[in-house]
Amino acid sequence: MNLCRLLAFGLFLIVVSPARADEDLPAEAKKLIEEHEKASGEIVKKTEEILKKAQEAQQKAEQELIERKQKLIAQLEELGKRLKKEGKAPQAKVVAEHVEELKTGRLAGAAPDPGTVVKLRGQNGKVFFFEVTGAQNGTVWGTDIYTDDSSLATAAVHAGVLKVGHKAVVKVTILPGEQQYRGSMRNGIKTTDYKAWEGSFKVEAVKGRKPRRAAPKPRVMADPGTLVGFRGQNGKSFLFEITGQNTGSVWGTGVYTDDSSLATAAVHAGIVKVGQKAVVKVTILPGEQQYTGSDRNGIISIDWRDWLGSYRIETEKK
Repeated sequence: MNLCRLLAFGLFLIVVSPARADEDLPAEAKKLIEEHEKASGEIVKKTEEILKKAQEAQQKAEQELIERKQKLIAQLEELGKRLKKEGKAPQAKVVAEHVEELKTGRLAGAAPDPGTVVKLRGQNGKVFFFEVTGAQNGTVWGTDIYTDDSSLATAAVHAGVLKVGHKAVVKVTILPGEQQYRGSMRNGIKTTDYKAWEGSFKVEAVKGRKPRRAAPKPRVMADPGTLVGFRGQNGKSFLFEITGQNTGSVWGTGVYTDDSSLATAAVHAGIVKVGQKAVVKVTILPGEQQYTGSDRNGIISIDWRDWLGSYRIETEKK
C-alpha cells in the first residue's frame, strides 16, 4: 500500500513520461502488474482480518479480567460481612482493606506520597499514613528525625523502612523542629547535616504490611520504522527509542498515518531533530477520513485520503 501511495504522489511523472504510460506497456507486463496488485490486495485483506481477530481477542480477555475482579470484590465483601457478624472484627477489617485496595488501587487508609511533609508542619504528635515507593534521588537532612522538607520516599530508604523501588504504606509522625540535624550514610542513602529548622518527622514501617515492588516501567522498544504492526490497538501508548531522520515518507500533521516513518514524523512534529536520539511516546489511534500535509521543521508531509490507522507522537516525560 505504501508503493501505491508513492505511485499516486508521483503521478505527474507518469503523465509526462510517455514511455511509462499504461497504453505503451506490453500486454504481458500489464498482466504481471495486475496479478501483483491482486495478490497485494489479498495480503492486505488477510492482515487486516488477523489484526481484527487479535483485537477482538484482546478486548474479550480484558473484559473477562474486569468481570473476574468484580466477582472477587463481591465475594470478599460478603466474607467481610460474615466475619463481622461472627465477631471476628480484626479479620473483617483486613478483608475490607484488601477490598479497598482492589477498588482504588491504593492501600487502605493511606494517602498518596506528598513528596515532603512541610504542609503538615505544626501538627506535632499526629500520625499520618502514606503509600510511598522507596527512592534514592531525593534530598534528605538528618538521621532518624528528618527536616520536614526532606524527601519522604528517600528518607524511608535511609531509615530502613523501604528499599528502592519497593512500595508500602509508611507511618509518619510529625515532630517539632530541632536545633540541629546530623547527616549519615545508611542503606545506600547519604543524608546531610543542617542547623535549626522549624519542623521534623520520623518515618516507620506499618506492622502487617509488607513492601511490594512498584509497577514496572513501560518497556522501551526499538524503532519499528512504521506503526502498521500496532494497528487496531487504539488508545494504547508505547515507548520507542528513535533517531530523528529526514528521509522517510510521512502523511498527515499532528496525527499521522500508521505507515508513516516514525523517525521522520517525530522531526516533523518537533519532538526531535535530525540525528538526535530520544525516547518518544506513541499513542495508537483509529484511521482518519483525511490527512493534511504540511511543511514543518524541514520535513514536508503529504496529504492523504481515508486510511485504516493513525498515531500521535509526544515527548516521553522522564
